[in-house]
Formats: sequence, C-alpha cells, structure tokens
Amino acid sequence: MESPYGQNEAYRLVVKDKNIKLIANTSQGIFNGLQTLLQLIKGDKIRNCDILDYPSYQWRGYMIDVGRNFQSVDLLKQQ
Repeated sequence: MESPYGQNEAYRLVVKDKNIKLIANTSQGIFNGLQTLLQLIKGDKIRNCDILDYPSYQWRGYMIDVGRNFQSVDLLKQQ
C-alpha cells in the first residue's frame, strides 16, 4: 500500500463478512491497524468497515492543563 505522503504509521483496514485485510507500510502501521481492529470487536462479531488512516502531521503534540495538573517546573521539564 502506498499511503498518502508516505506515512510510516499509515494502514488500511478492510473488514467484510468473510475476511479481514490489513495492509500497512511498516510494522507501526500494522500495530495501529490491529488496535483499531480490537476496538471494532463487539462480542463475537466485528463490524464491517473500510478504513484508511494516517497521521495528519509528522509530529505529535503534548498538552498540559496546568489548571487541573499542579506539577513542579522540574516535572514539567522532565515530561
């Protein structure tokens, strides 16, 4: 599979009545697809779907809500 923008974390998951197909560029994409598949399992059934997923950006953000998390400056720098 060639994902948009060559994303390493991209995957395509297709679930039908009789089969499941998971395609990815890397092992990280396979891992992400398996996590999605686990979320689709309801009892002994899996919902049918066709998912193409990849990160919108190359970096991930981290938000700290200082109003609810009172932490020292040293701990914030460590995180």
